[in-house]
Amino acid sequence: MQNSSESNLSPTSYREKALLKLAWQSSVVVLIVFLLKIIFIQNEVNSMTSYLLTVGCVVLGMVYLYFTKRSKLVFMFYAFAGCFVTQLSCWTIPETNHYVDFIWIIICCFVGFWGGKQYFGLGLIFLNIIGLGYFVFYHYNEHILIIQPATQKQLINFFIEITLCLSILAYLLYVYQKFQLVWEKAFDNSHQELLKQHSTVQAKNDQNIILLKEIHHRVKNNLQIIVSLLRLQKDELEKSESKSQFQEAINRIQVMSSIHQKLYRQNDFENINIENYLNELIEDLKTAYSGHKAIDVELNCCLKSMDLKTMVPAGLLLNELISNSFKYAFKEKENGLINIQIYKTEKGFNIEYSDNGEWKNSANDVGFGMELIEVFTDQLNGTKNFESNDTGSHYTFELTFID
Repeated sequence: MQNSSESNLSPTSYREKALLKLAWQSSVVVLIVFLLKIIFIQNEVNSMTSYLLTVGCVVLGMVYLYFTKRSKLVFMFYAFAGCFVTQLSCWTIPETNHYVDFIWIIICCFVGFWGGKQYFGLGLIFLNIIGLGYFVFYHYNEHILIIQPATQKQLINFFIEITLCLSILAYLLYVYQKFQLVWEKAFDNSHQELLKQHSTVQAKNDQNIILLKEIHHRVKNNLQIIVSLLRLQKDELEKSESKSQFQEAINRIQVMSSIHQKLYRQNDFENINIENYLNELIEDLKTAYSGHKAIDVELNCCLKSMDLKTMVPAGLLLNELISNSFKYAFKEKENGLINIQIYKTEKGFNIEYSDNGEWKNSANDVGFGMELIEVFTDQLNGTKNFESNDTGSHYTFELTFID
């Protein structure tokens, strides 16, 4: 059973603590058993050498554990030394039964792979394959010819060693299974905690979306109030020029209002559908300039979406361009065409705008509207090129997204 102090440890801390405990336990058990084997078979000089080497390696490992409290290097040392001593025994002691040595090799490889590092364990397996191949091809036949029936003491020793090997192997597998259960439990706890955090974040995100929608809805309503006030003020004006200026101001506010109206109707505030928005803007401008309903506006938008920061100045920019064409390019022309193309570039996006109106003056000489176009172009960190004459105008804007 896992005690309460261990259950509060993280999987990594638990593994380190368990491996250190396992290193001490394995060291003590192996030391006691091999000391007993040395006492029990004093007359077997060849086996005594390998047993003494084993005891020496265990003592070195225990000294290192005592001073450093680190188990990984000890397991790697035990694995390598155990394999070396076992292989040496196979090569140099032909008259002894080596069946149990193969179990020791499996245990050492397991310890090196699991208690140490994976690449060390793989290398150890490869070296043991070479060593066992050398034993099979150069010593196995000699071993078969020389080996004699075991004495009673040797049989007892053989049985004790096999029991020890299988006990150590069983304990290693037991500890490994416990590690797996600890990691599975930790994973399940982490998964549950992440689900709770996700649920909390999702709930807060839903609240924020509702709040943002409410904010955009209120901004849109406030802008509509301003538009209504401007329209009332416009109706009191007598000069047509003043009415026209008020209408331009109303159109600009309507552009911003329509953006906020679209925002509170959707959940994604970072991706506003440009084509849908611009189609609505074009229809609004056609309604505002009702005398130009015969003017066709062709829109080719290869850019799918845009965030709010970029959408506002881009929308206002196109509002000024379309408004200028309606007001100045088609005064003496019943039919006409406005063409708008928007496409993405490496640095941002470009807008190609043209009309086939009859400009009496340069399209770059339309007063305040042109100044606003310059302002919006600067806000989008862009540049503007244009050509205009009595057969129409053409603008090219190289723009970037606002961070």
